[in-house]
Amino acid sequence: MYRDELNLIWETQKKFHKEILSNDVKAQIEHIIFYQRPLRLKGDRIGKCSLEPRNKRAQVARLEFQRFRYLQDINNLQYLDVFDDCWVELTREQREKLKMLFEKKPAITFADIRKELKLDKTAEFNLEYDNKNLKGNVTACEIRRALPQWDGMSKTEQLALVEDLLTFQKKSALKKRLVNHWGLDIRSAVNLCLLEFEPGYGSHSLKAIRKLLPHLEKGQIYSDARQSAGYSYEQKDVDSVERLGPPPEVPNPIVSKALHELRRVINAIIAEYGKPDKIRIEMARDLEMNTKRYRAFKKQQDANTAANKKATELYQEMGKKYPHLHLSKYPSHADKLKYRLWKDQKEMCAYSTTGKHISSAELFSGEVEIDHILPFSQSLDDSYMNKVLCYVRENRMKGQRTPIDAFSGEQWEQISQRIARWDRRLKSKK
Repeated sequence: MYRDELNLIWETQKKFHKEILSNDVKAQIEHIIFYQRPLRLKGDRIGKCSLEPRNKRAQVARLEFQRFRYLQDINNLQYLDVFDDCWVELTREQREKLKMLFEKKPAITFADIRKELKLDKTAEFNLEYDNKNLKGNVTACEIRRALPQWDGMSKTEQLALVEDLLTFQKKSALKKRLVNHWGLDIRSAVNLCLLEFEPGYGSHSLKAIRKLLPHLEKGQIYSDARQSAGYSYEQKDVDSVERLGPPPEVPNPIVSKALHELRRVINAIIAEYGKPDKIRIEMARDLEMNTKRYRAFKKQQDANTAANKKATELYQEMGKKYPHLHLSKYPSHADKLKYRLWKDQKEMCAYSTTGKHISSAELFSGEVEIDHILPFSQSLDDSYMNKVLCYVRENRMKGQRTPIDAFSGEQWEQISQRIARWDRRLKSKK
């Protein structure tokens, strides 16, 4: 709506100031008003490395992690020899070819790999069954588009530049750094300031990744590289204590609170009755989960992961197809949730009388939004089953009411009949 308002003001004033209000000026104004750099995760919310517990996990966008990720894929990659009916590992020469390919492309299809290795089009890969494509050095590819001289820089310079791009939070300070320290022209500096990198953190710290990389470069798979780097799988001896000490730091505040409360309870039991012989911990959701229910739970988890992946693909596709939506490069949690609800609802608005279809172009726009079926202010229910996707105008009509209170009579009958045909069980939310 803010963009629509800006366009109306712009078109009106442009009639009187054509020589001043150019498209470049409009682009600058839109950038000033609407652009936001991704939020930086607070330091105390970043998890610890699984191999170096004293160090925090590395950002996914770092060059070290990018290489760490694609080297694992390359070293695990095998193709099927149809004549001997066995899986064949890649040779050193083949791996070197793929390293160059993965450095130059952000996403590599298996067709790309077959072409690079000069294999038959019918050749099958072991990783092909679970992946549509593999990720290359996404960070390097993004920077290369904005900075043509990227490949002419040394590895040390590349690492230092990425460090600046990821740590400077103010665009003005970053631009000044790029111009004064790196000697870049204004256009290149601005283009670098506008880059969006992969969000999130990996499971290892930079210290651990740097120890693992030389062994991965030699072609070792992760488990072998881990042992070569000195991270064995052997169980470490643990010193017994009389009472539980402070729990480890975790990024989730709810989990952290639960661990501290658990420590208090156990220490109180020890003080009263002495140390127990054994403590068995079971998750509440697993207490009555038999094999059948566990398989159903695992299936649902896999389905959610697949849906999030498809949501990302559609989101990025819509961003390229409809530039006027001004979508960021990577979808937020809310965007992924929109996609899942959209699919569950047969791509229809939950509240419109006729069950109006929501197009893929509208899905990530401001025309549709997520609504709590039972108003959150009254129910405090923020679960997935209490959410639907609807047009903004329909949600305004509903307001802070339940659907049956907001849409009475024939309209409610049509809505309830449509909801009953969905895969999700929403009857209990009426």
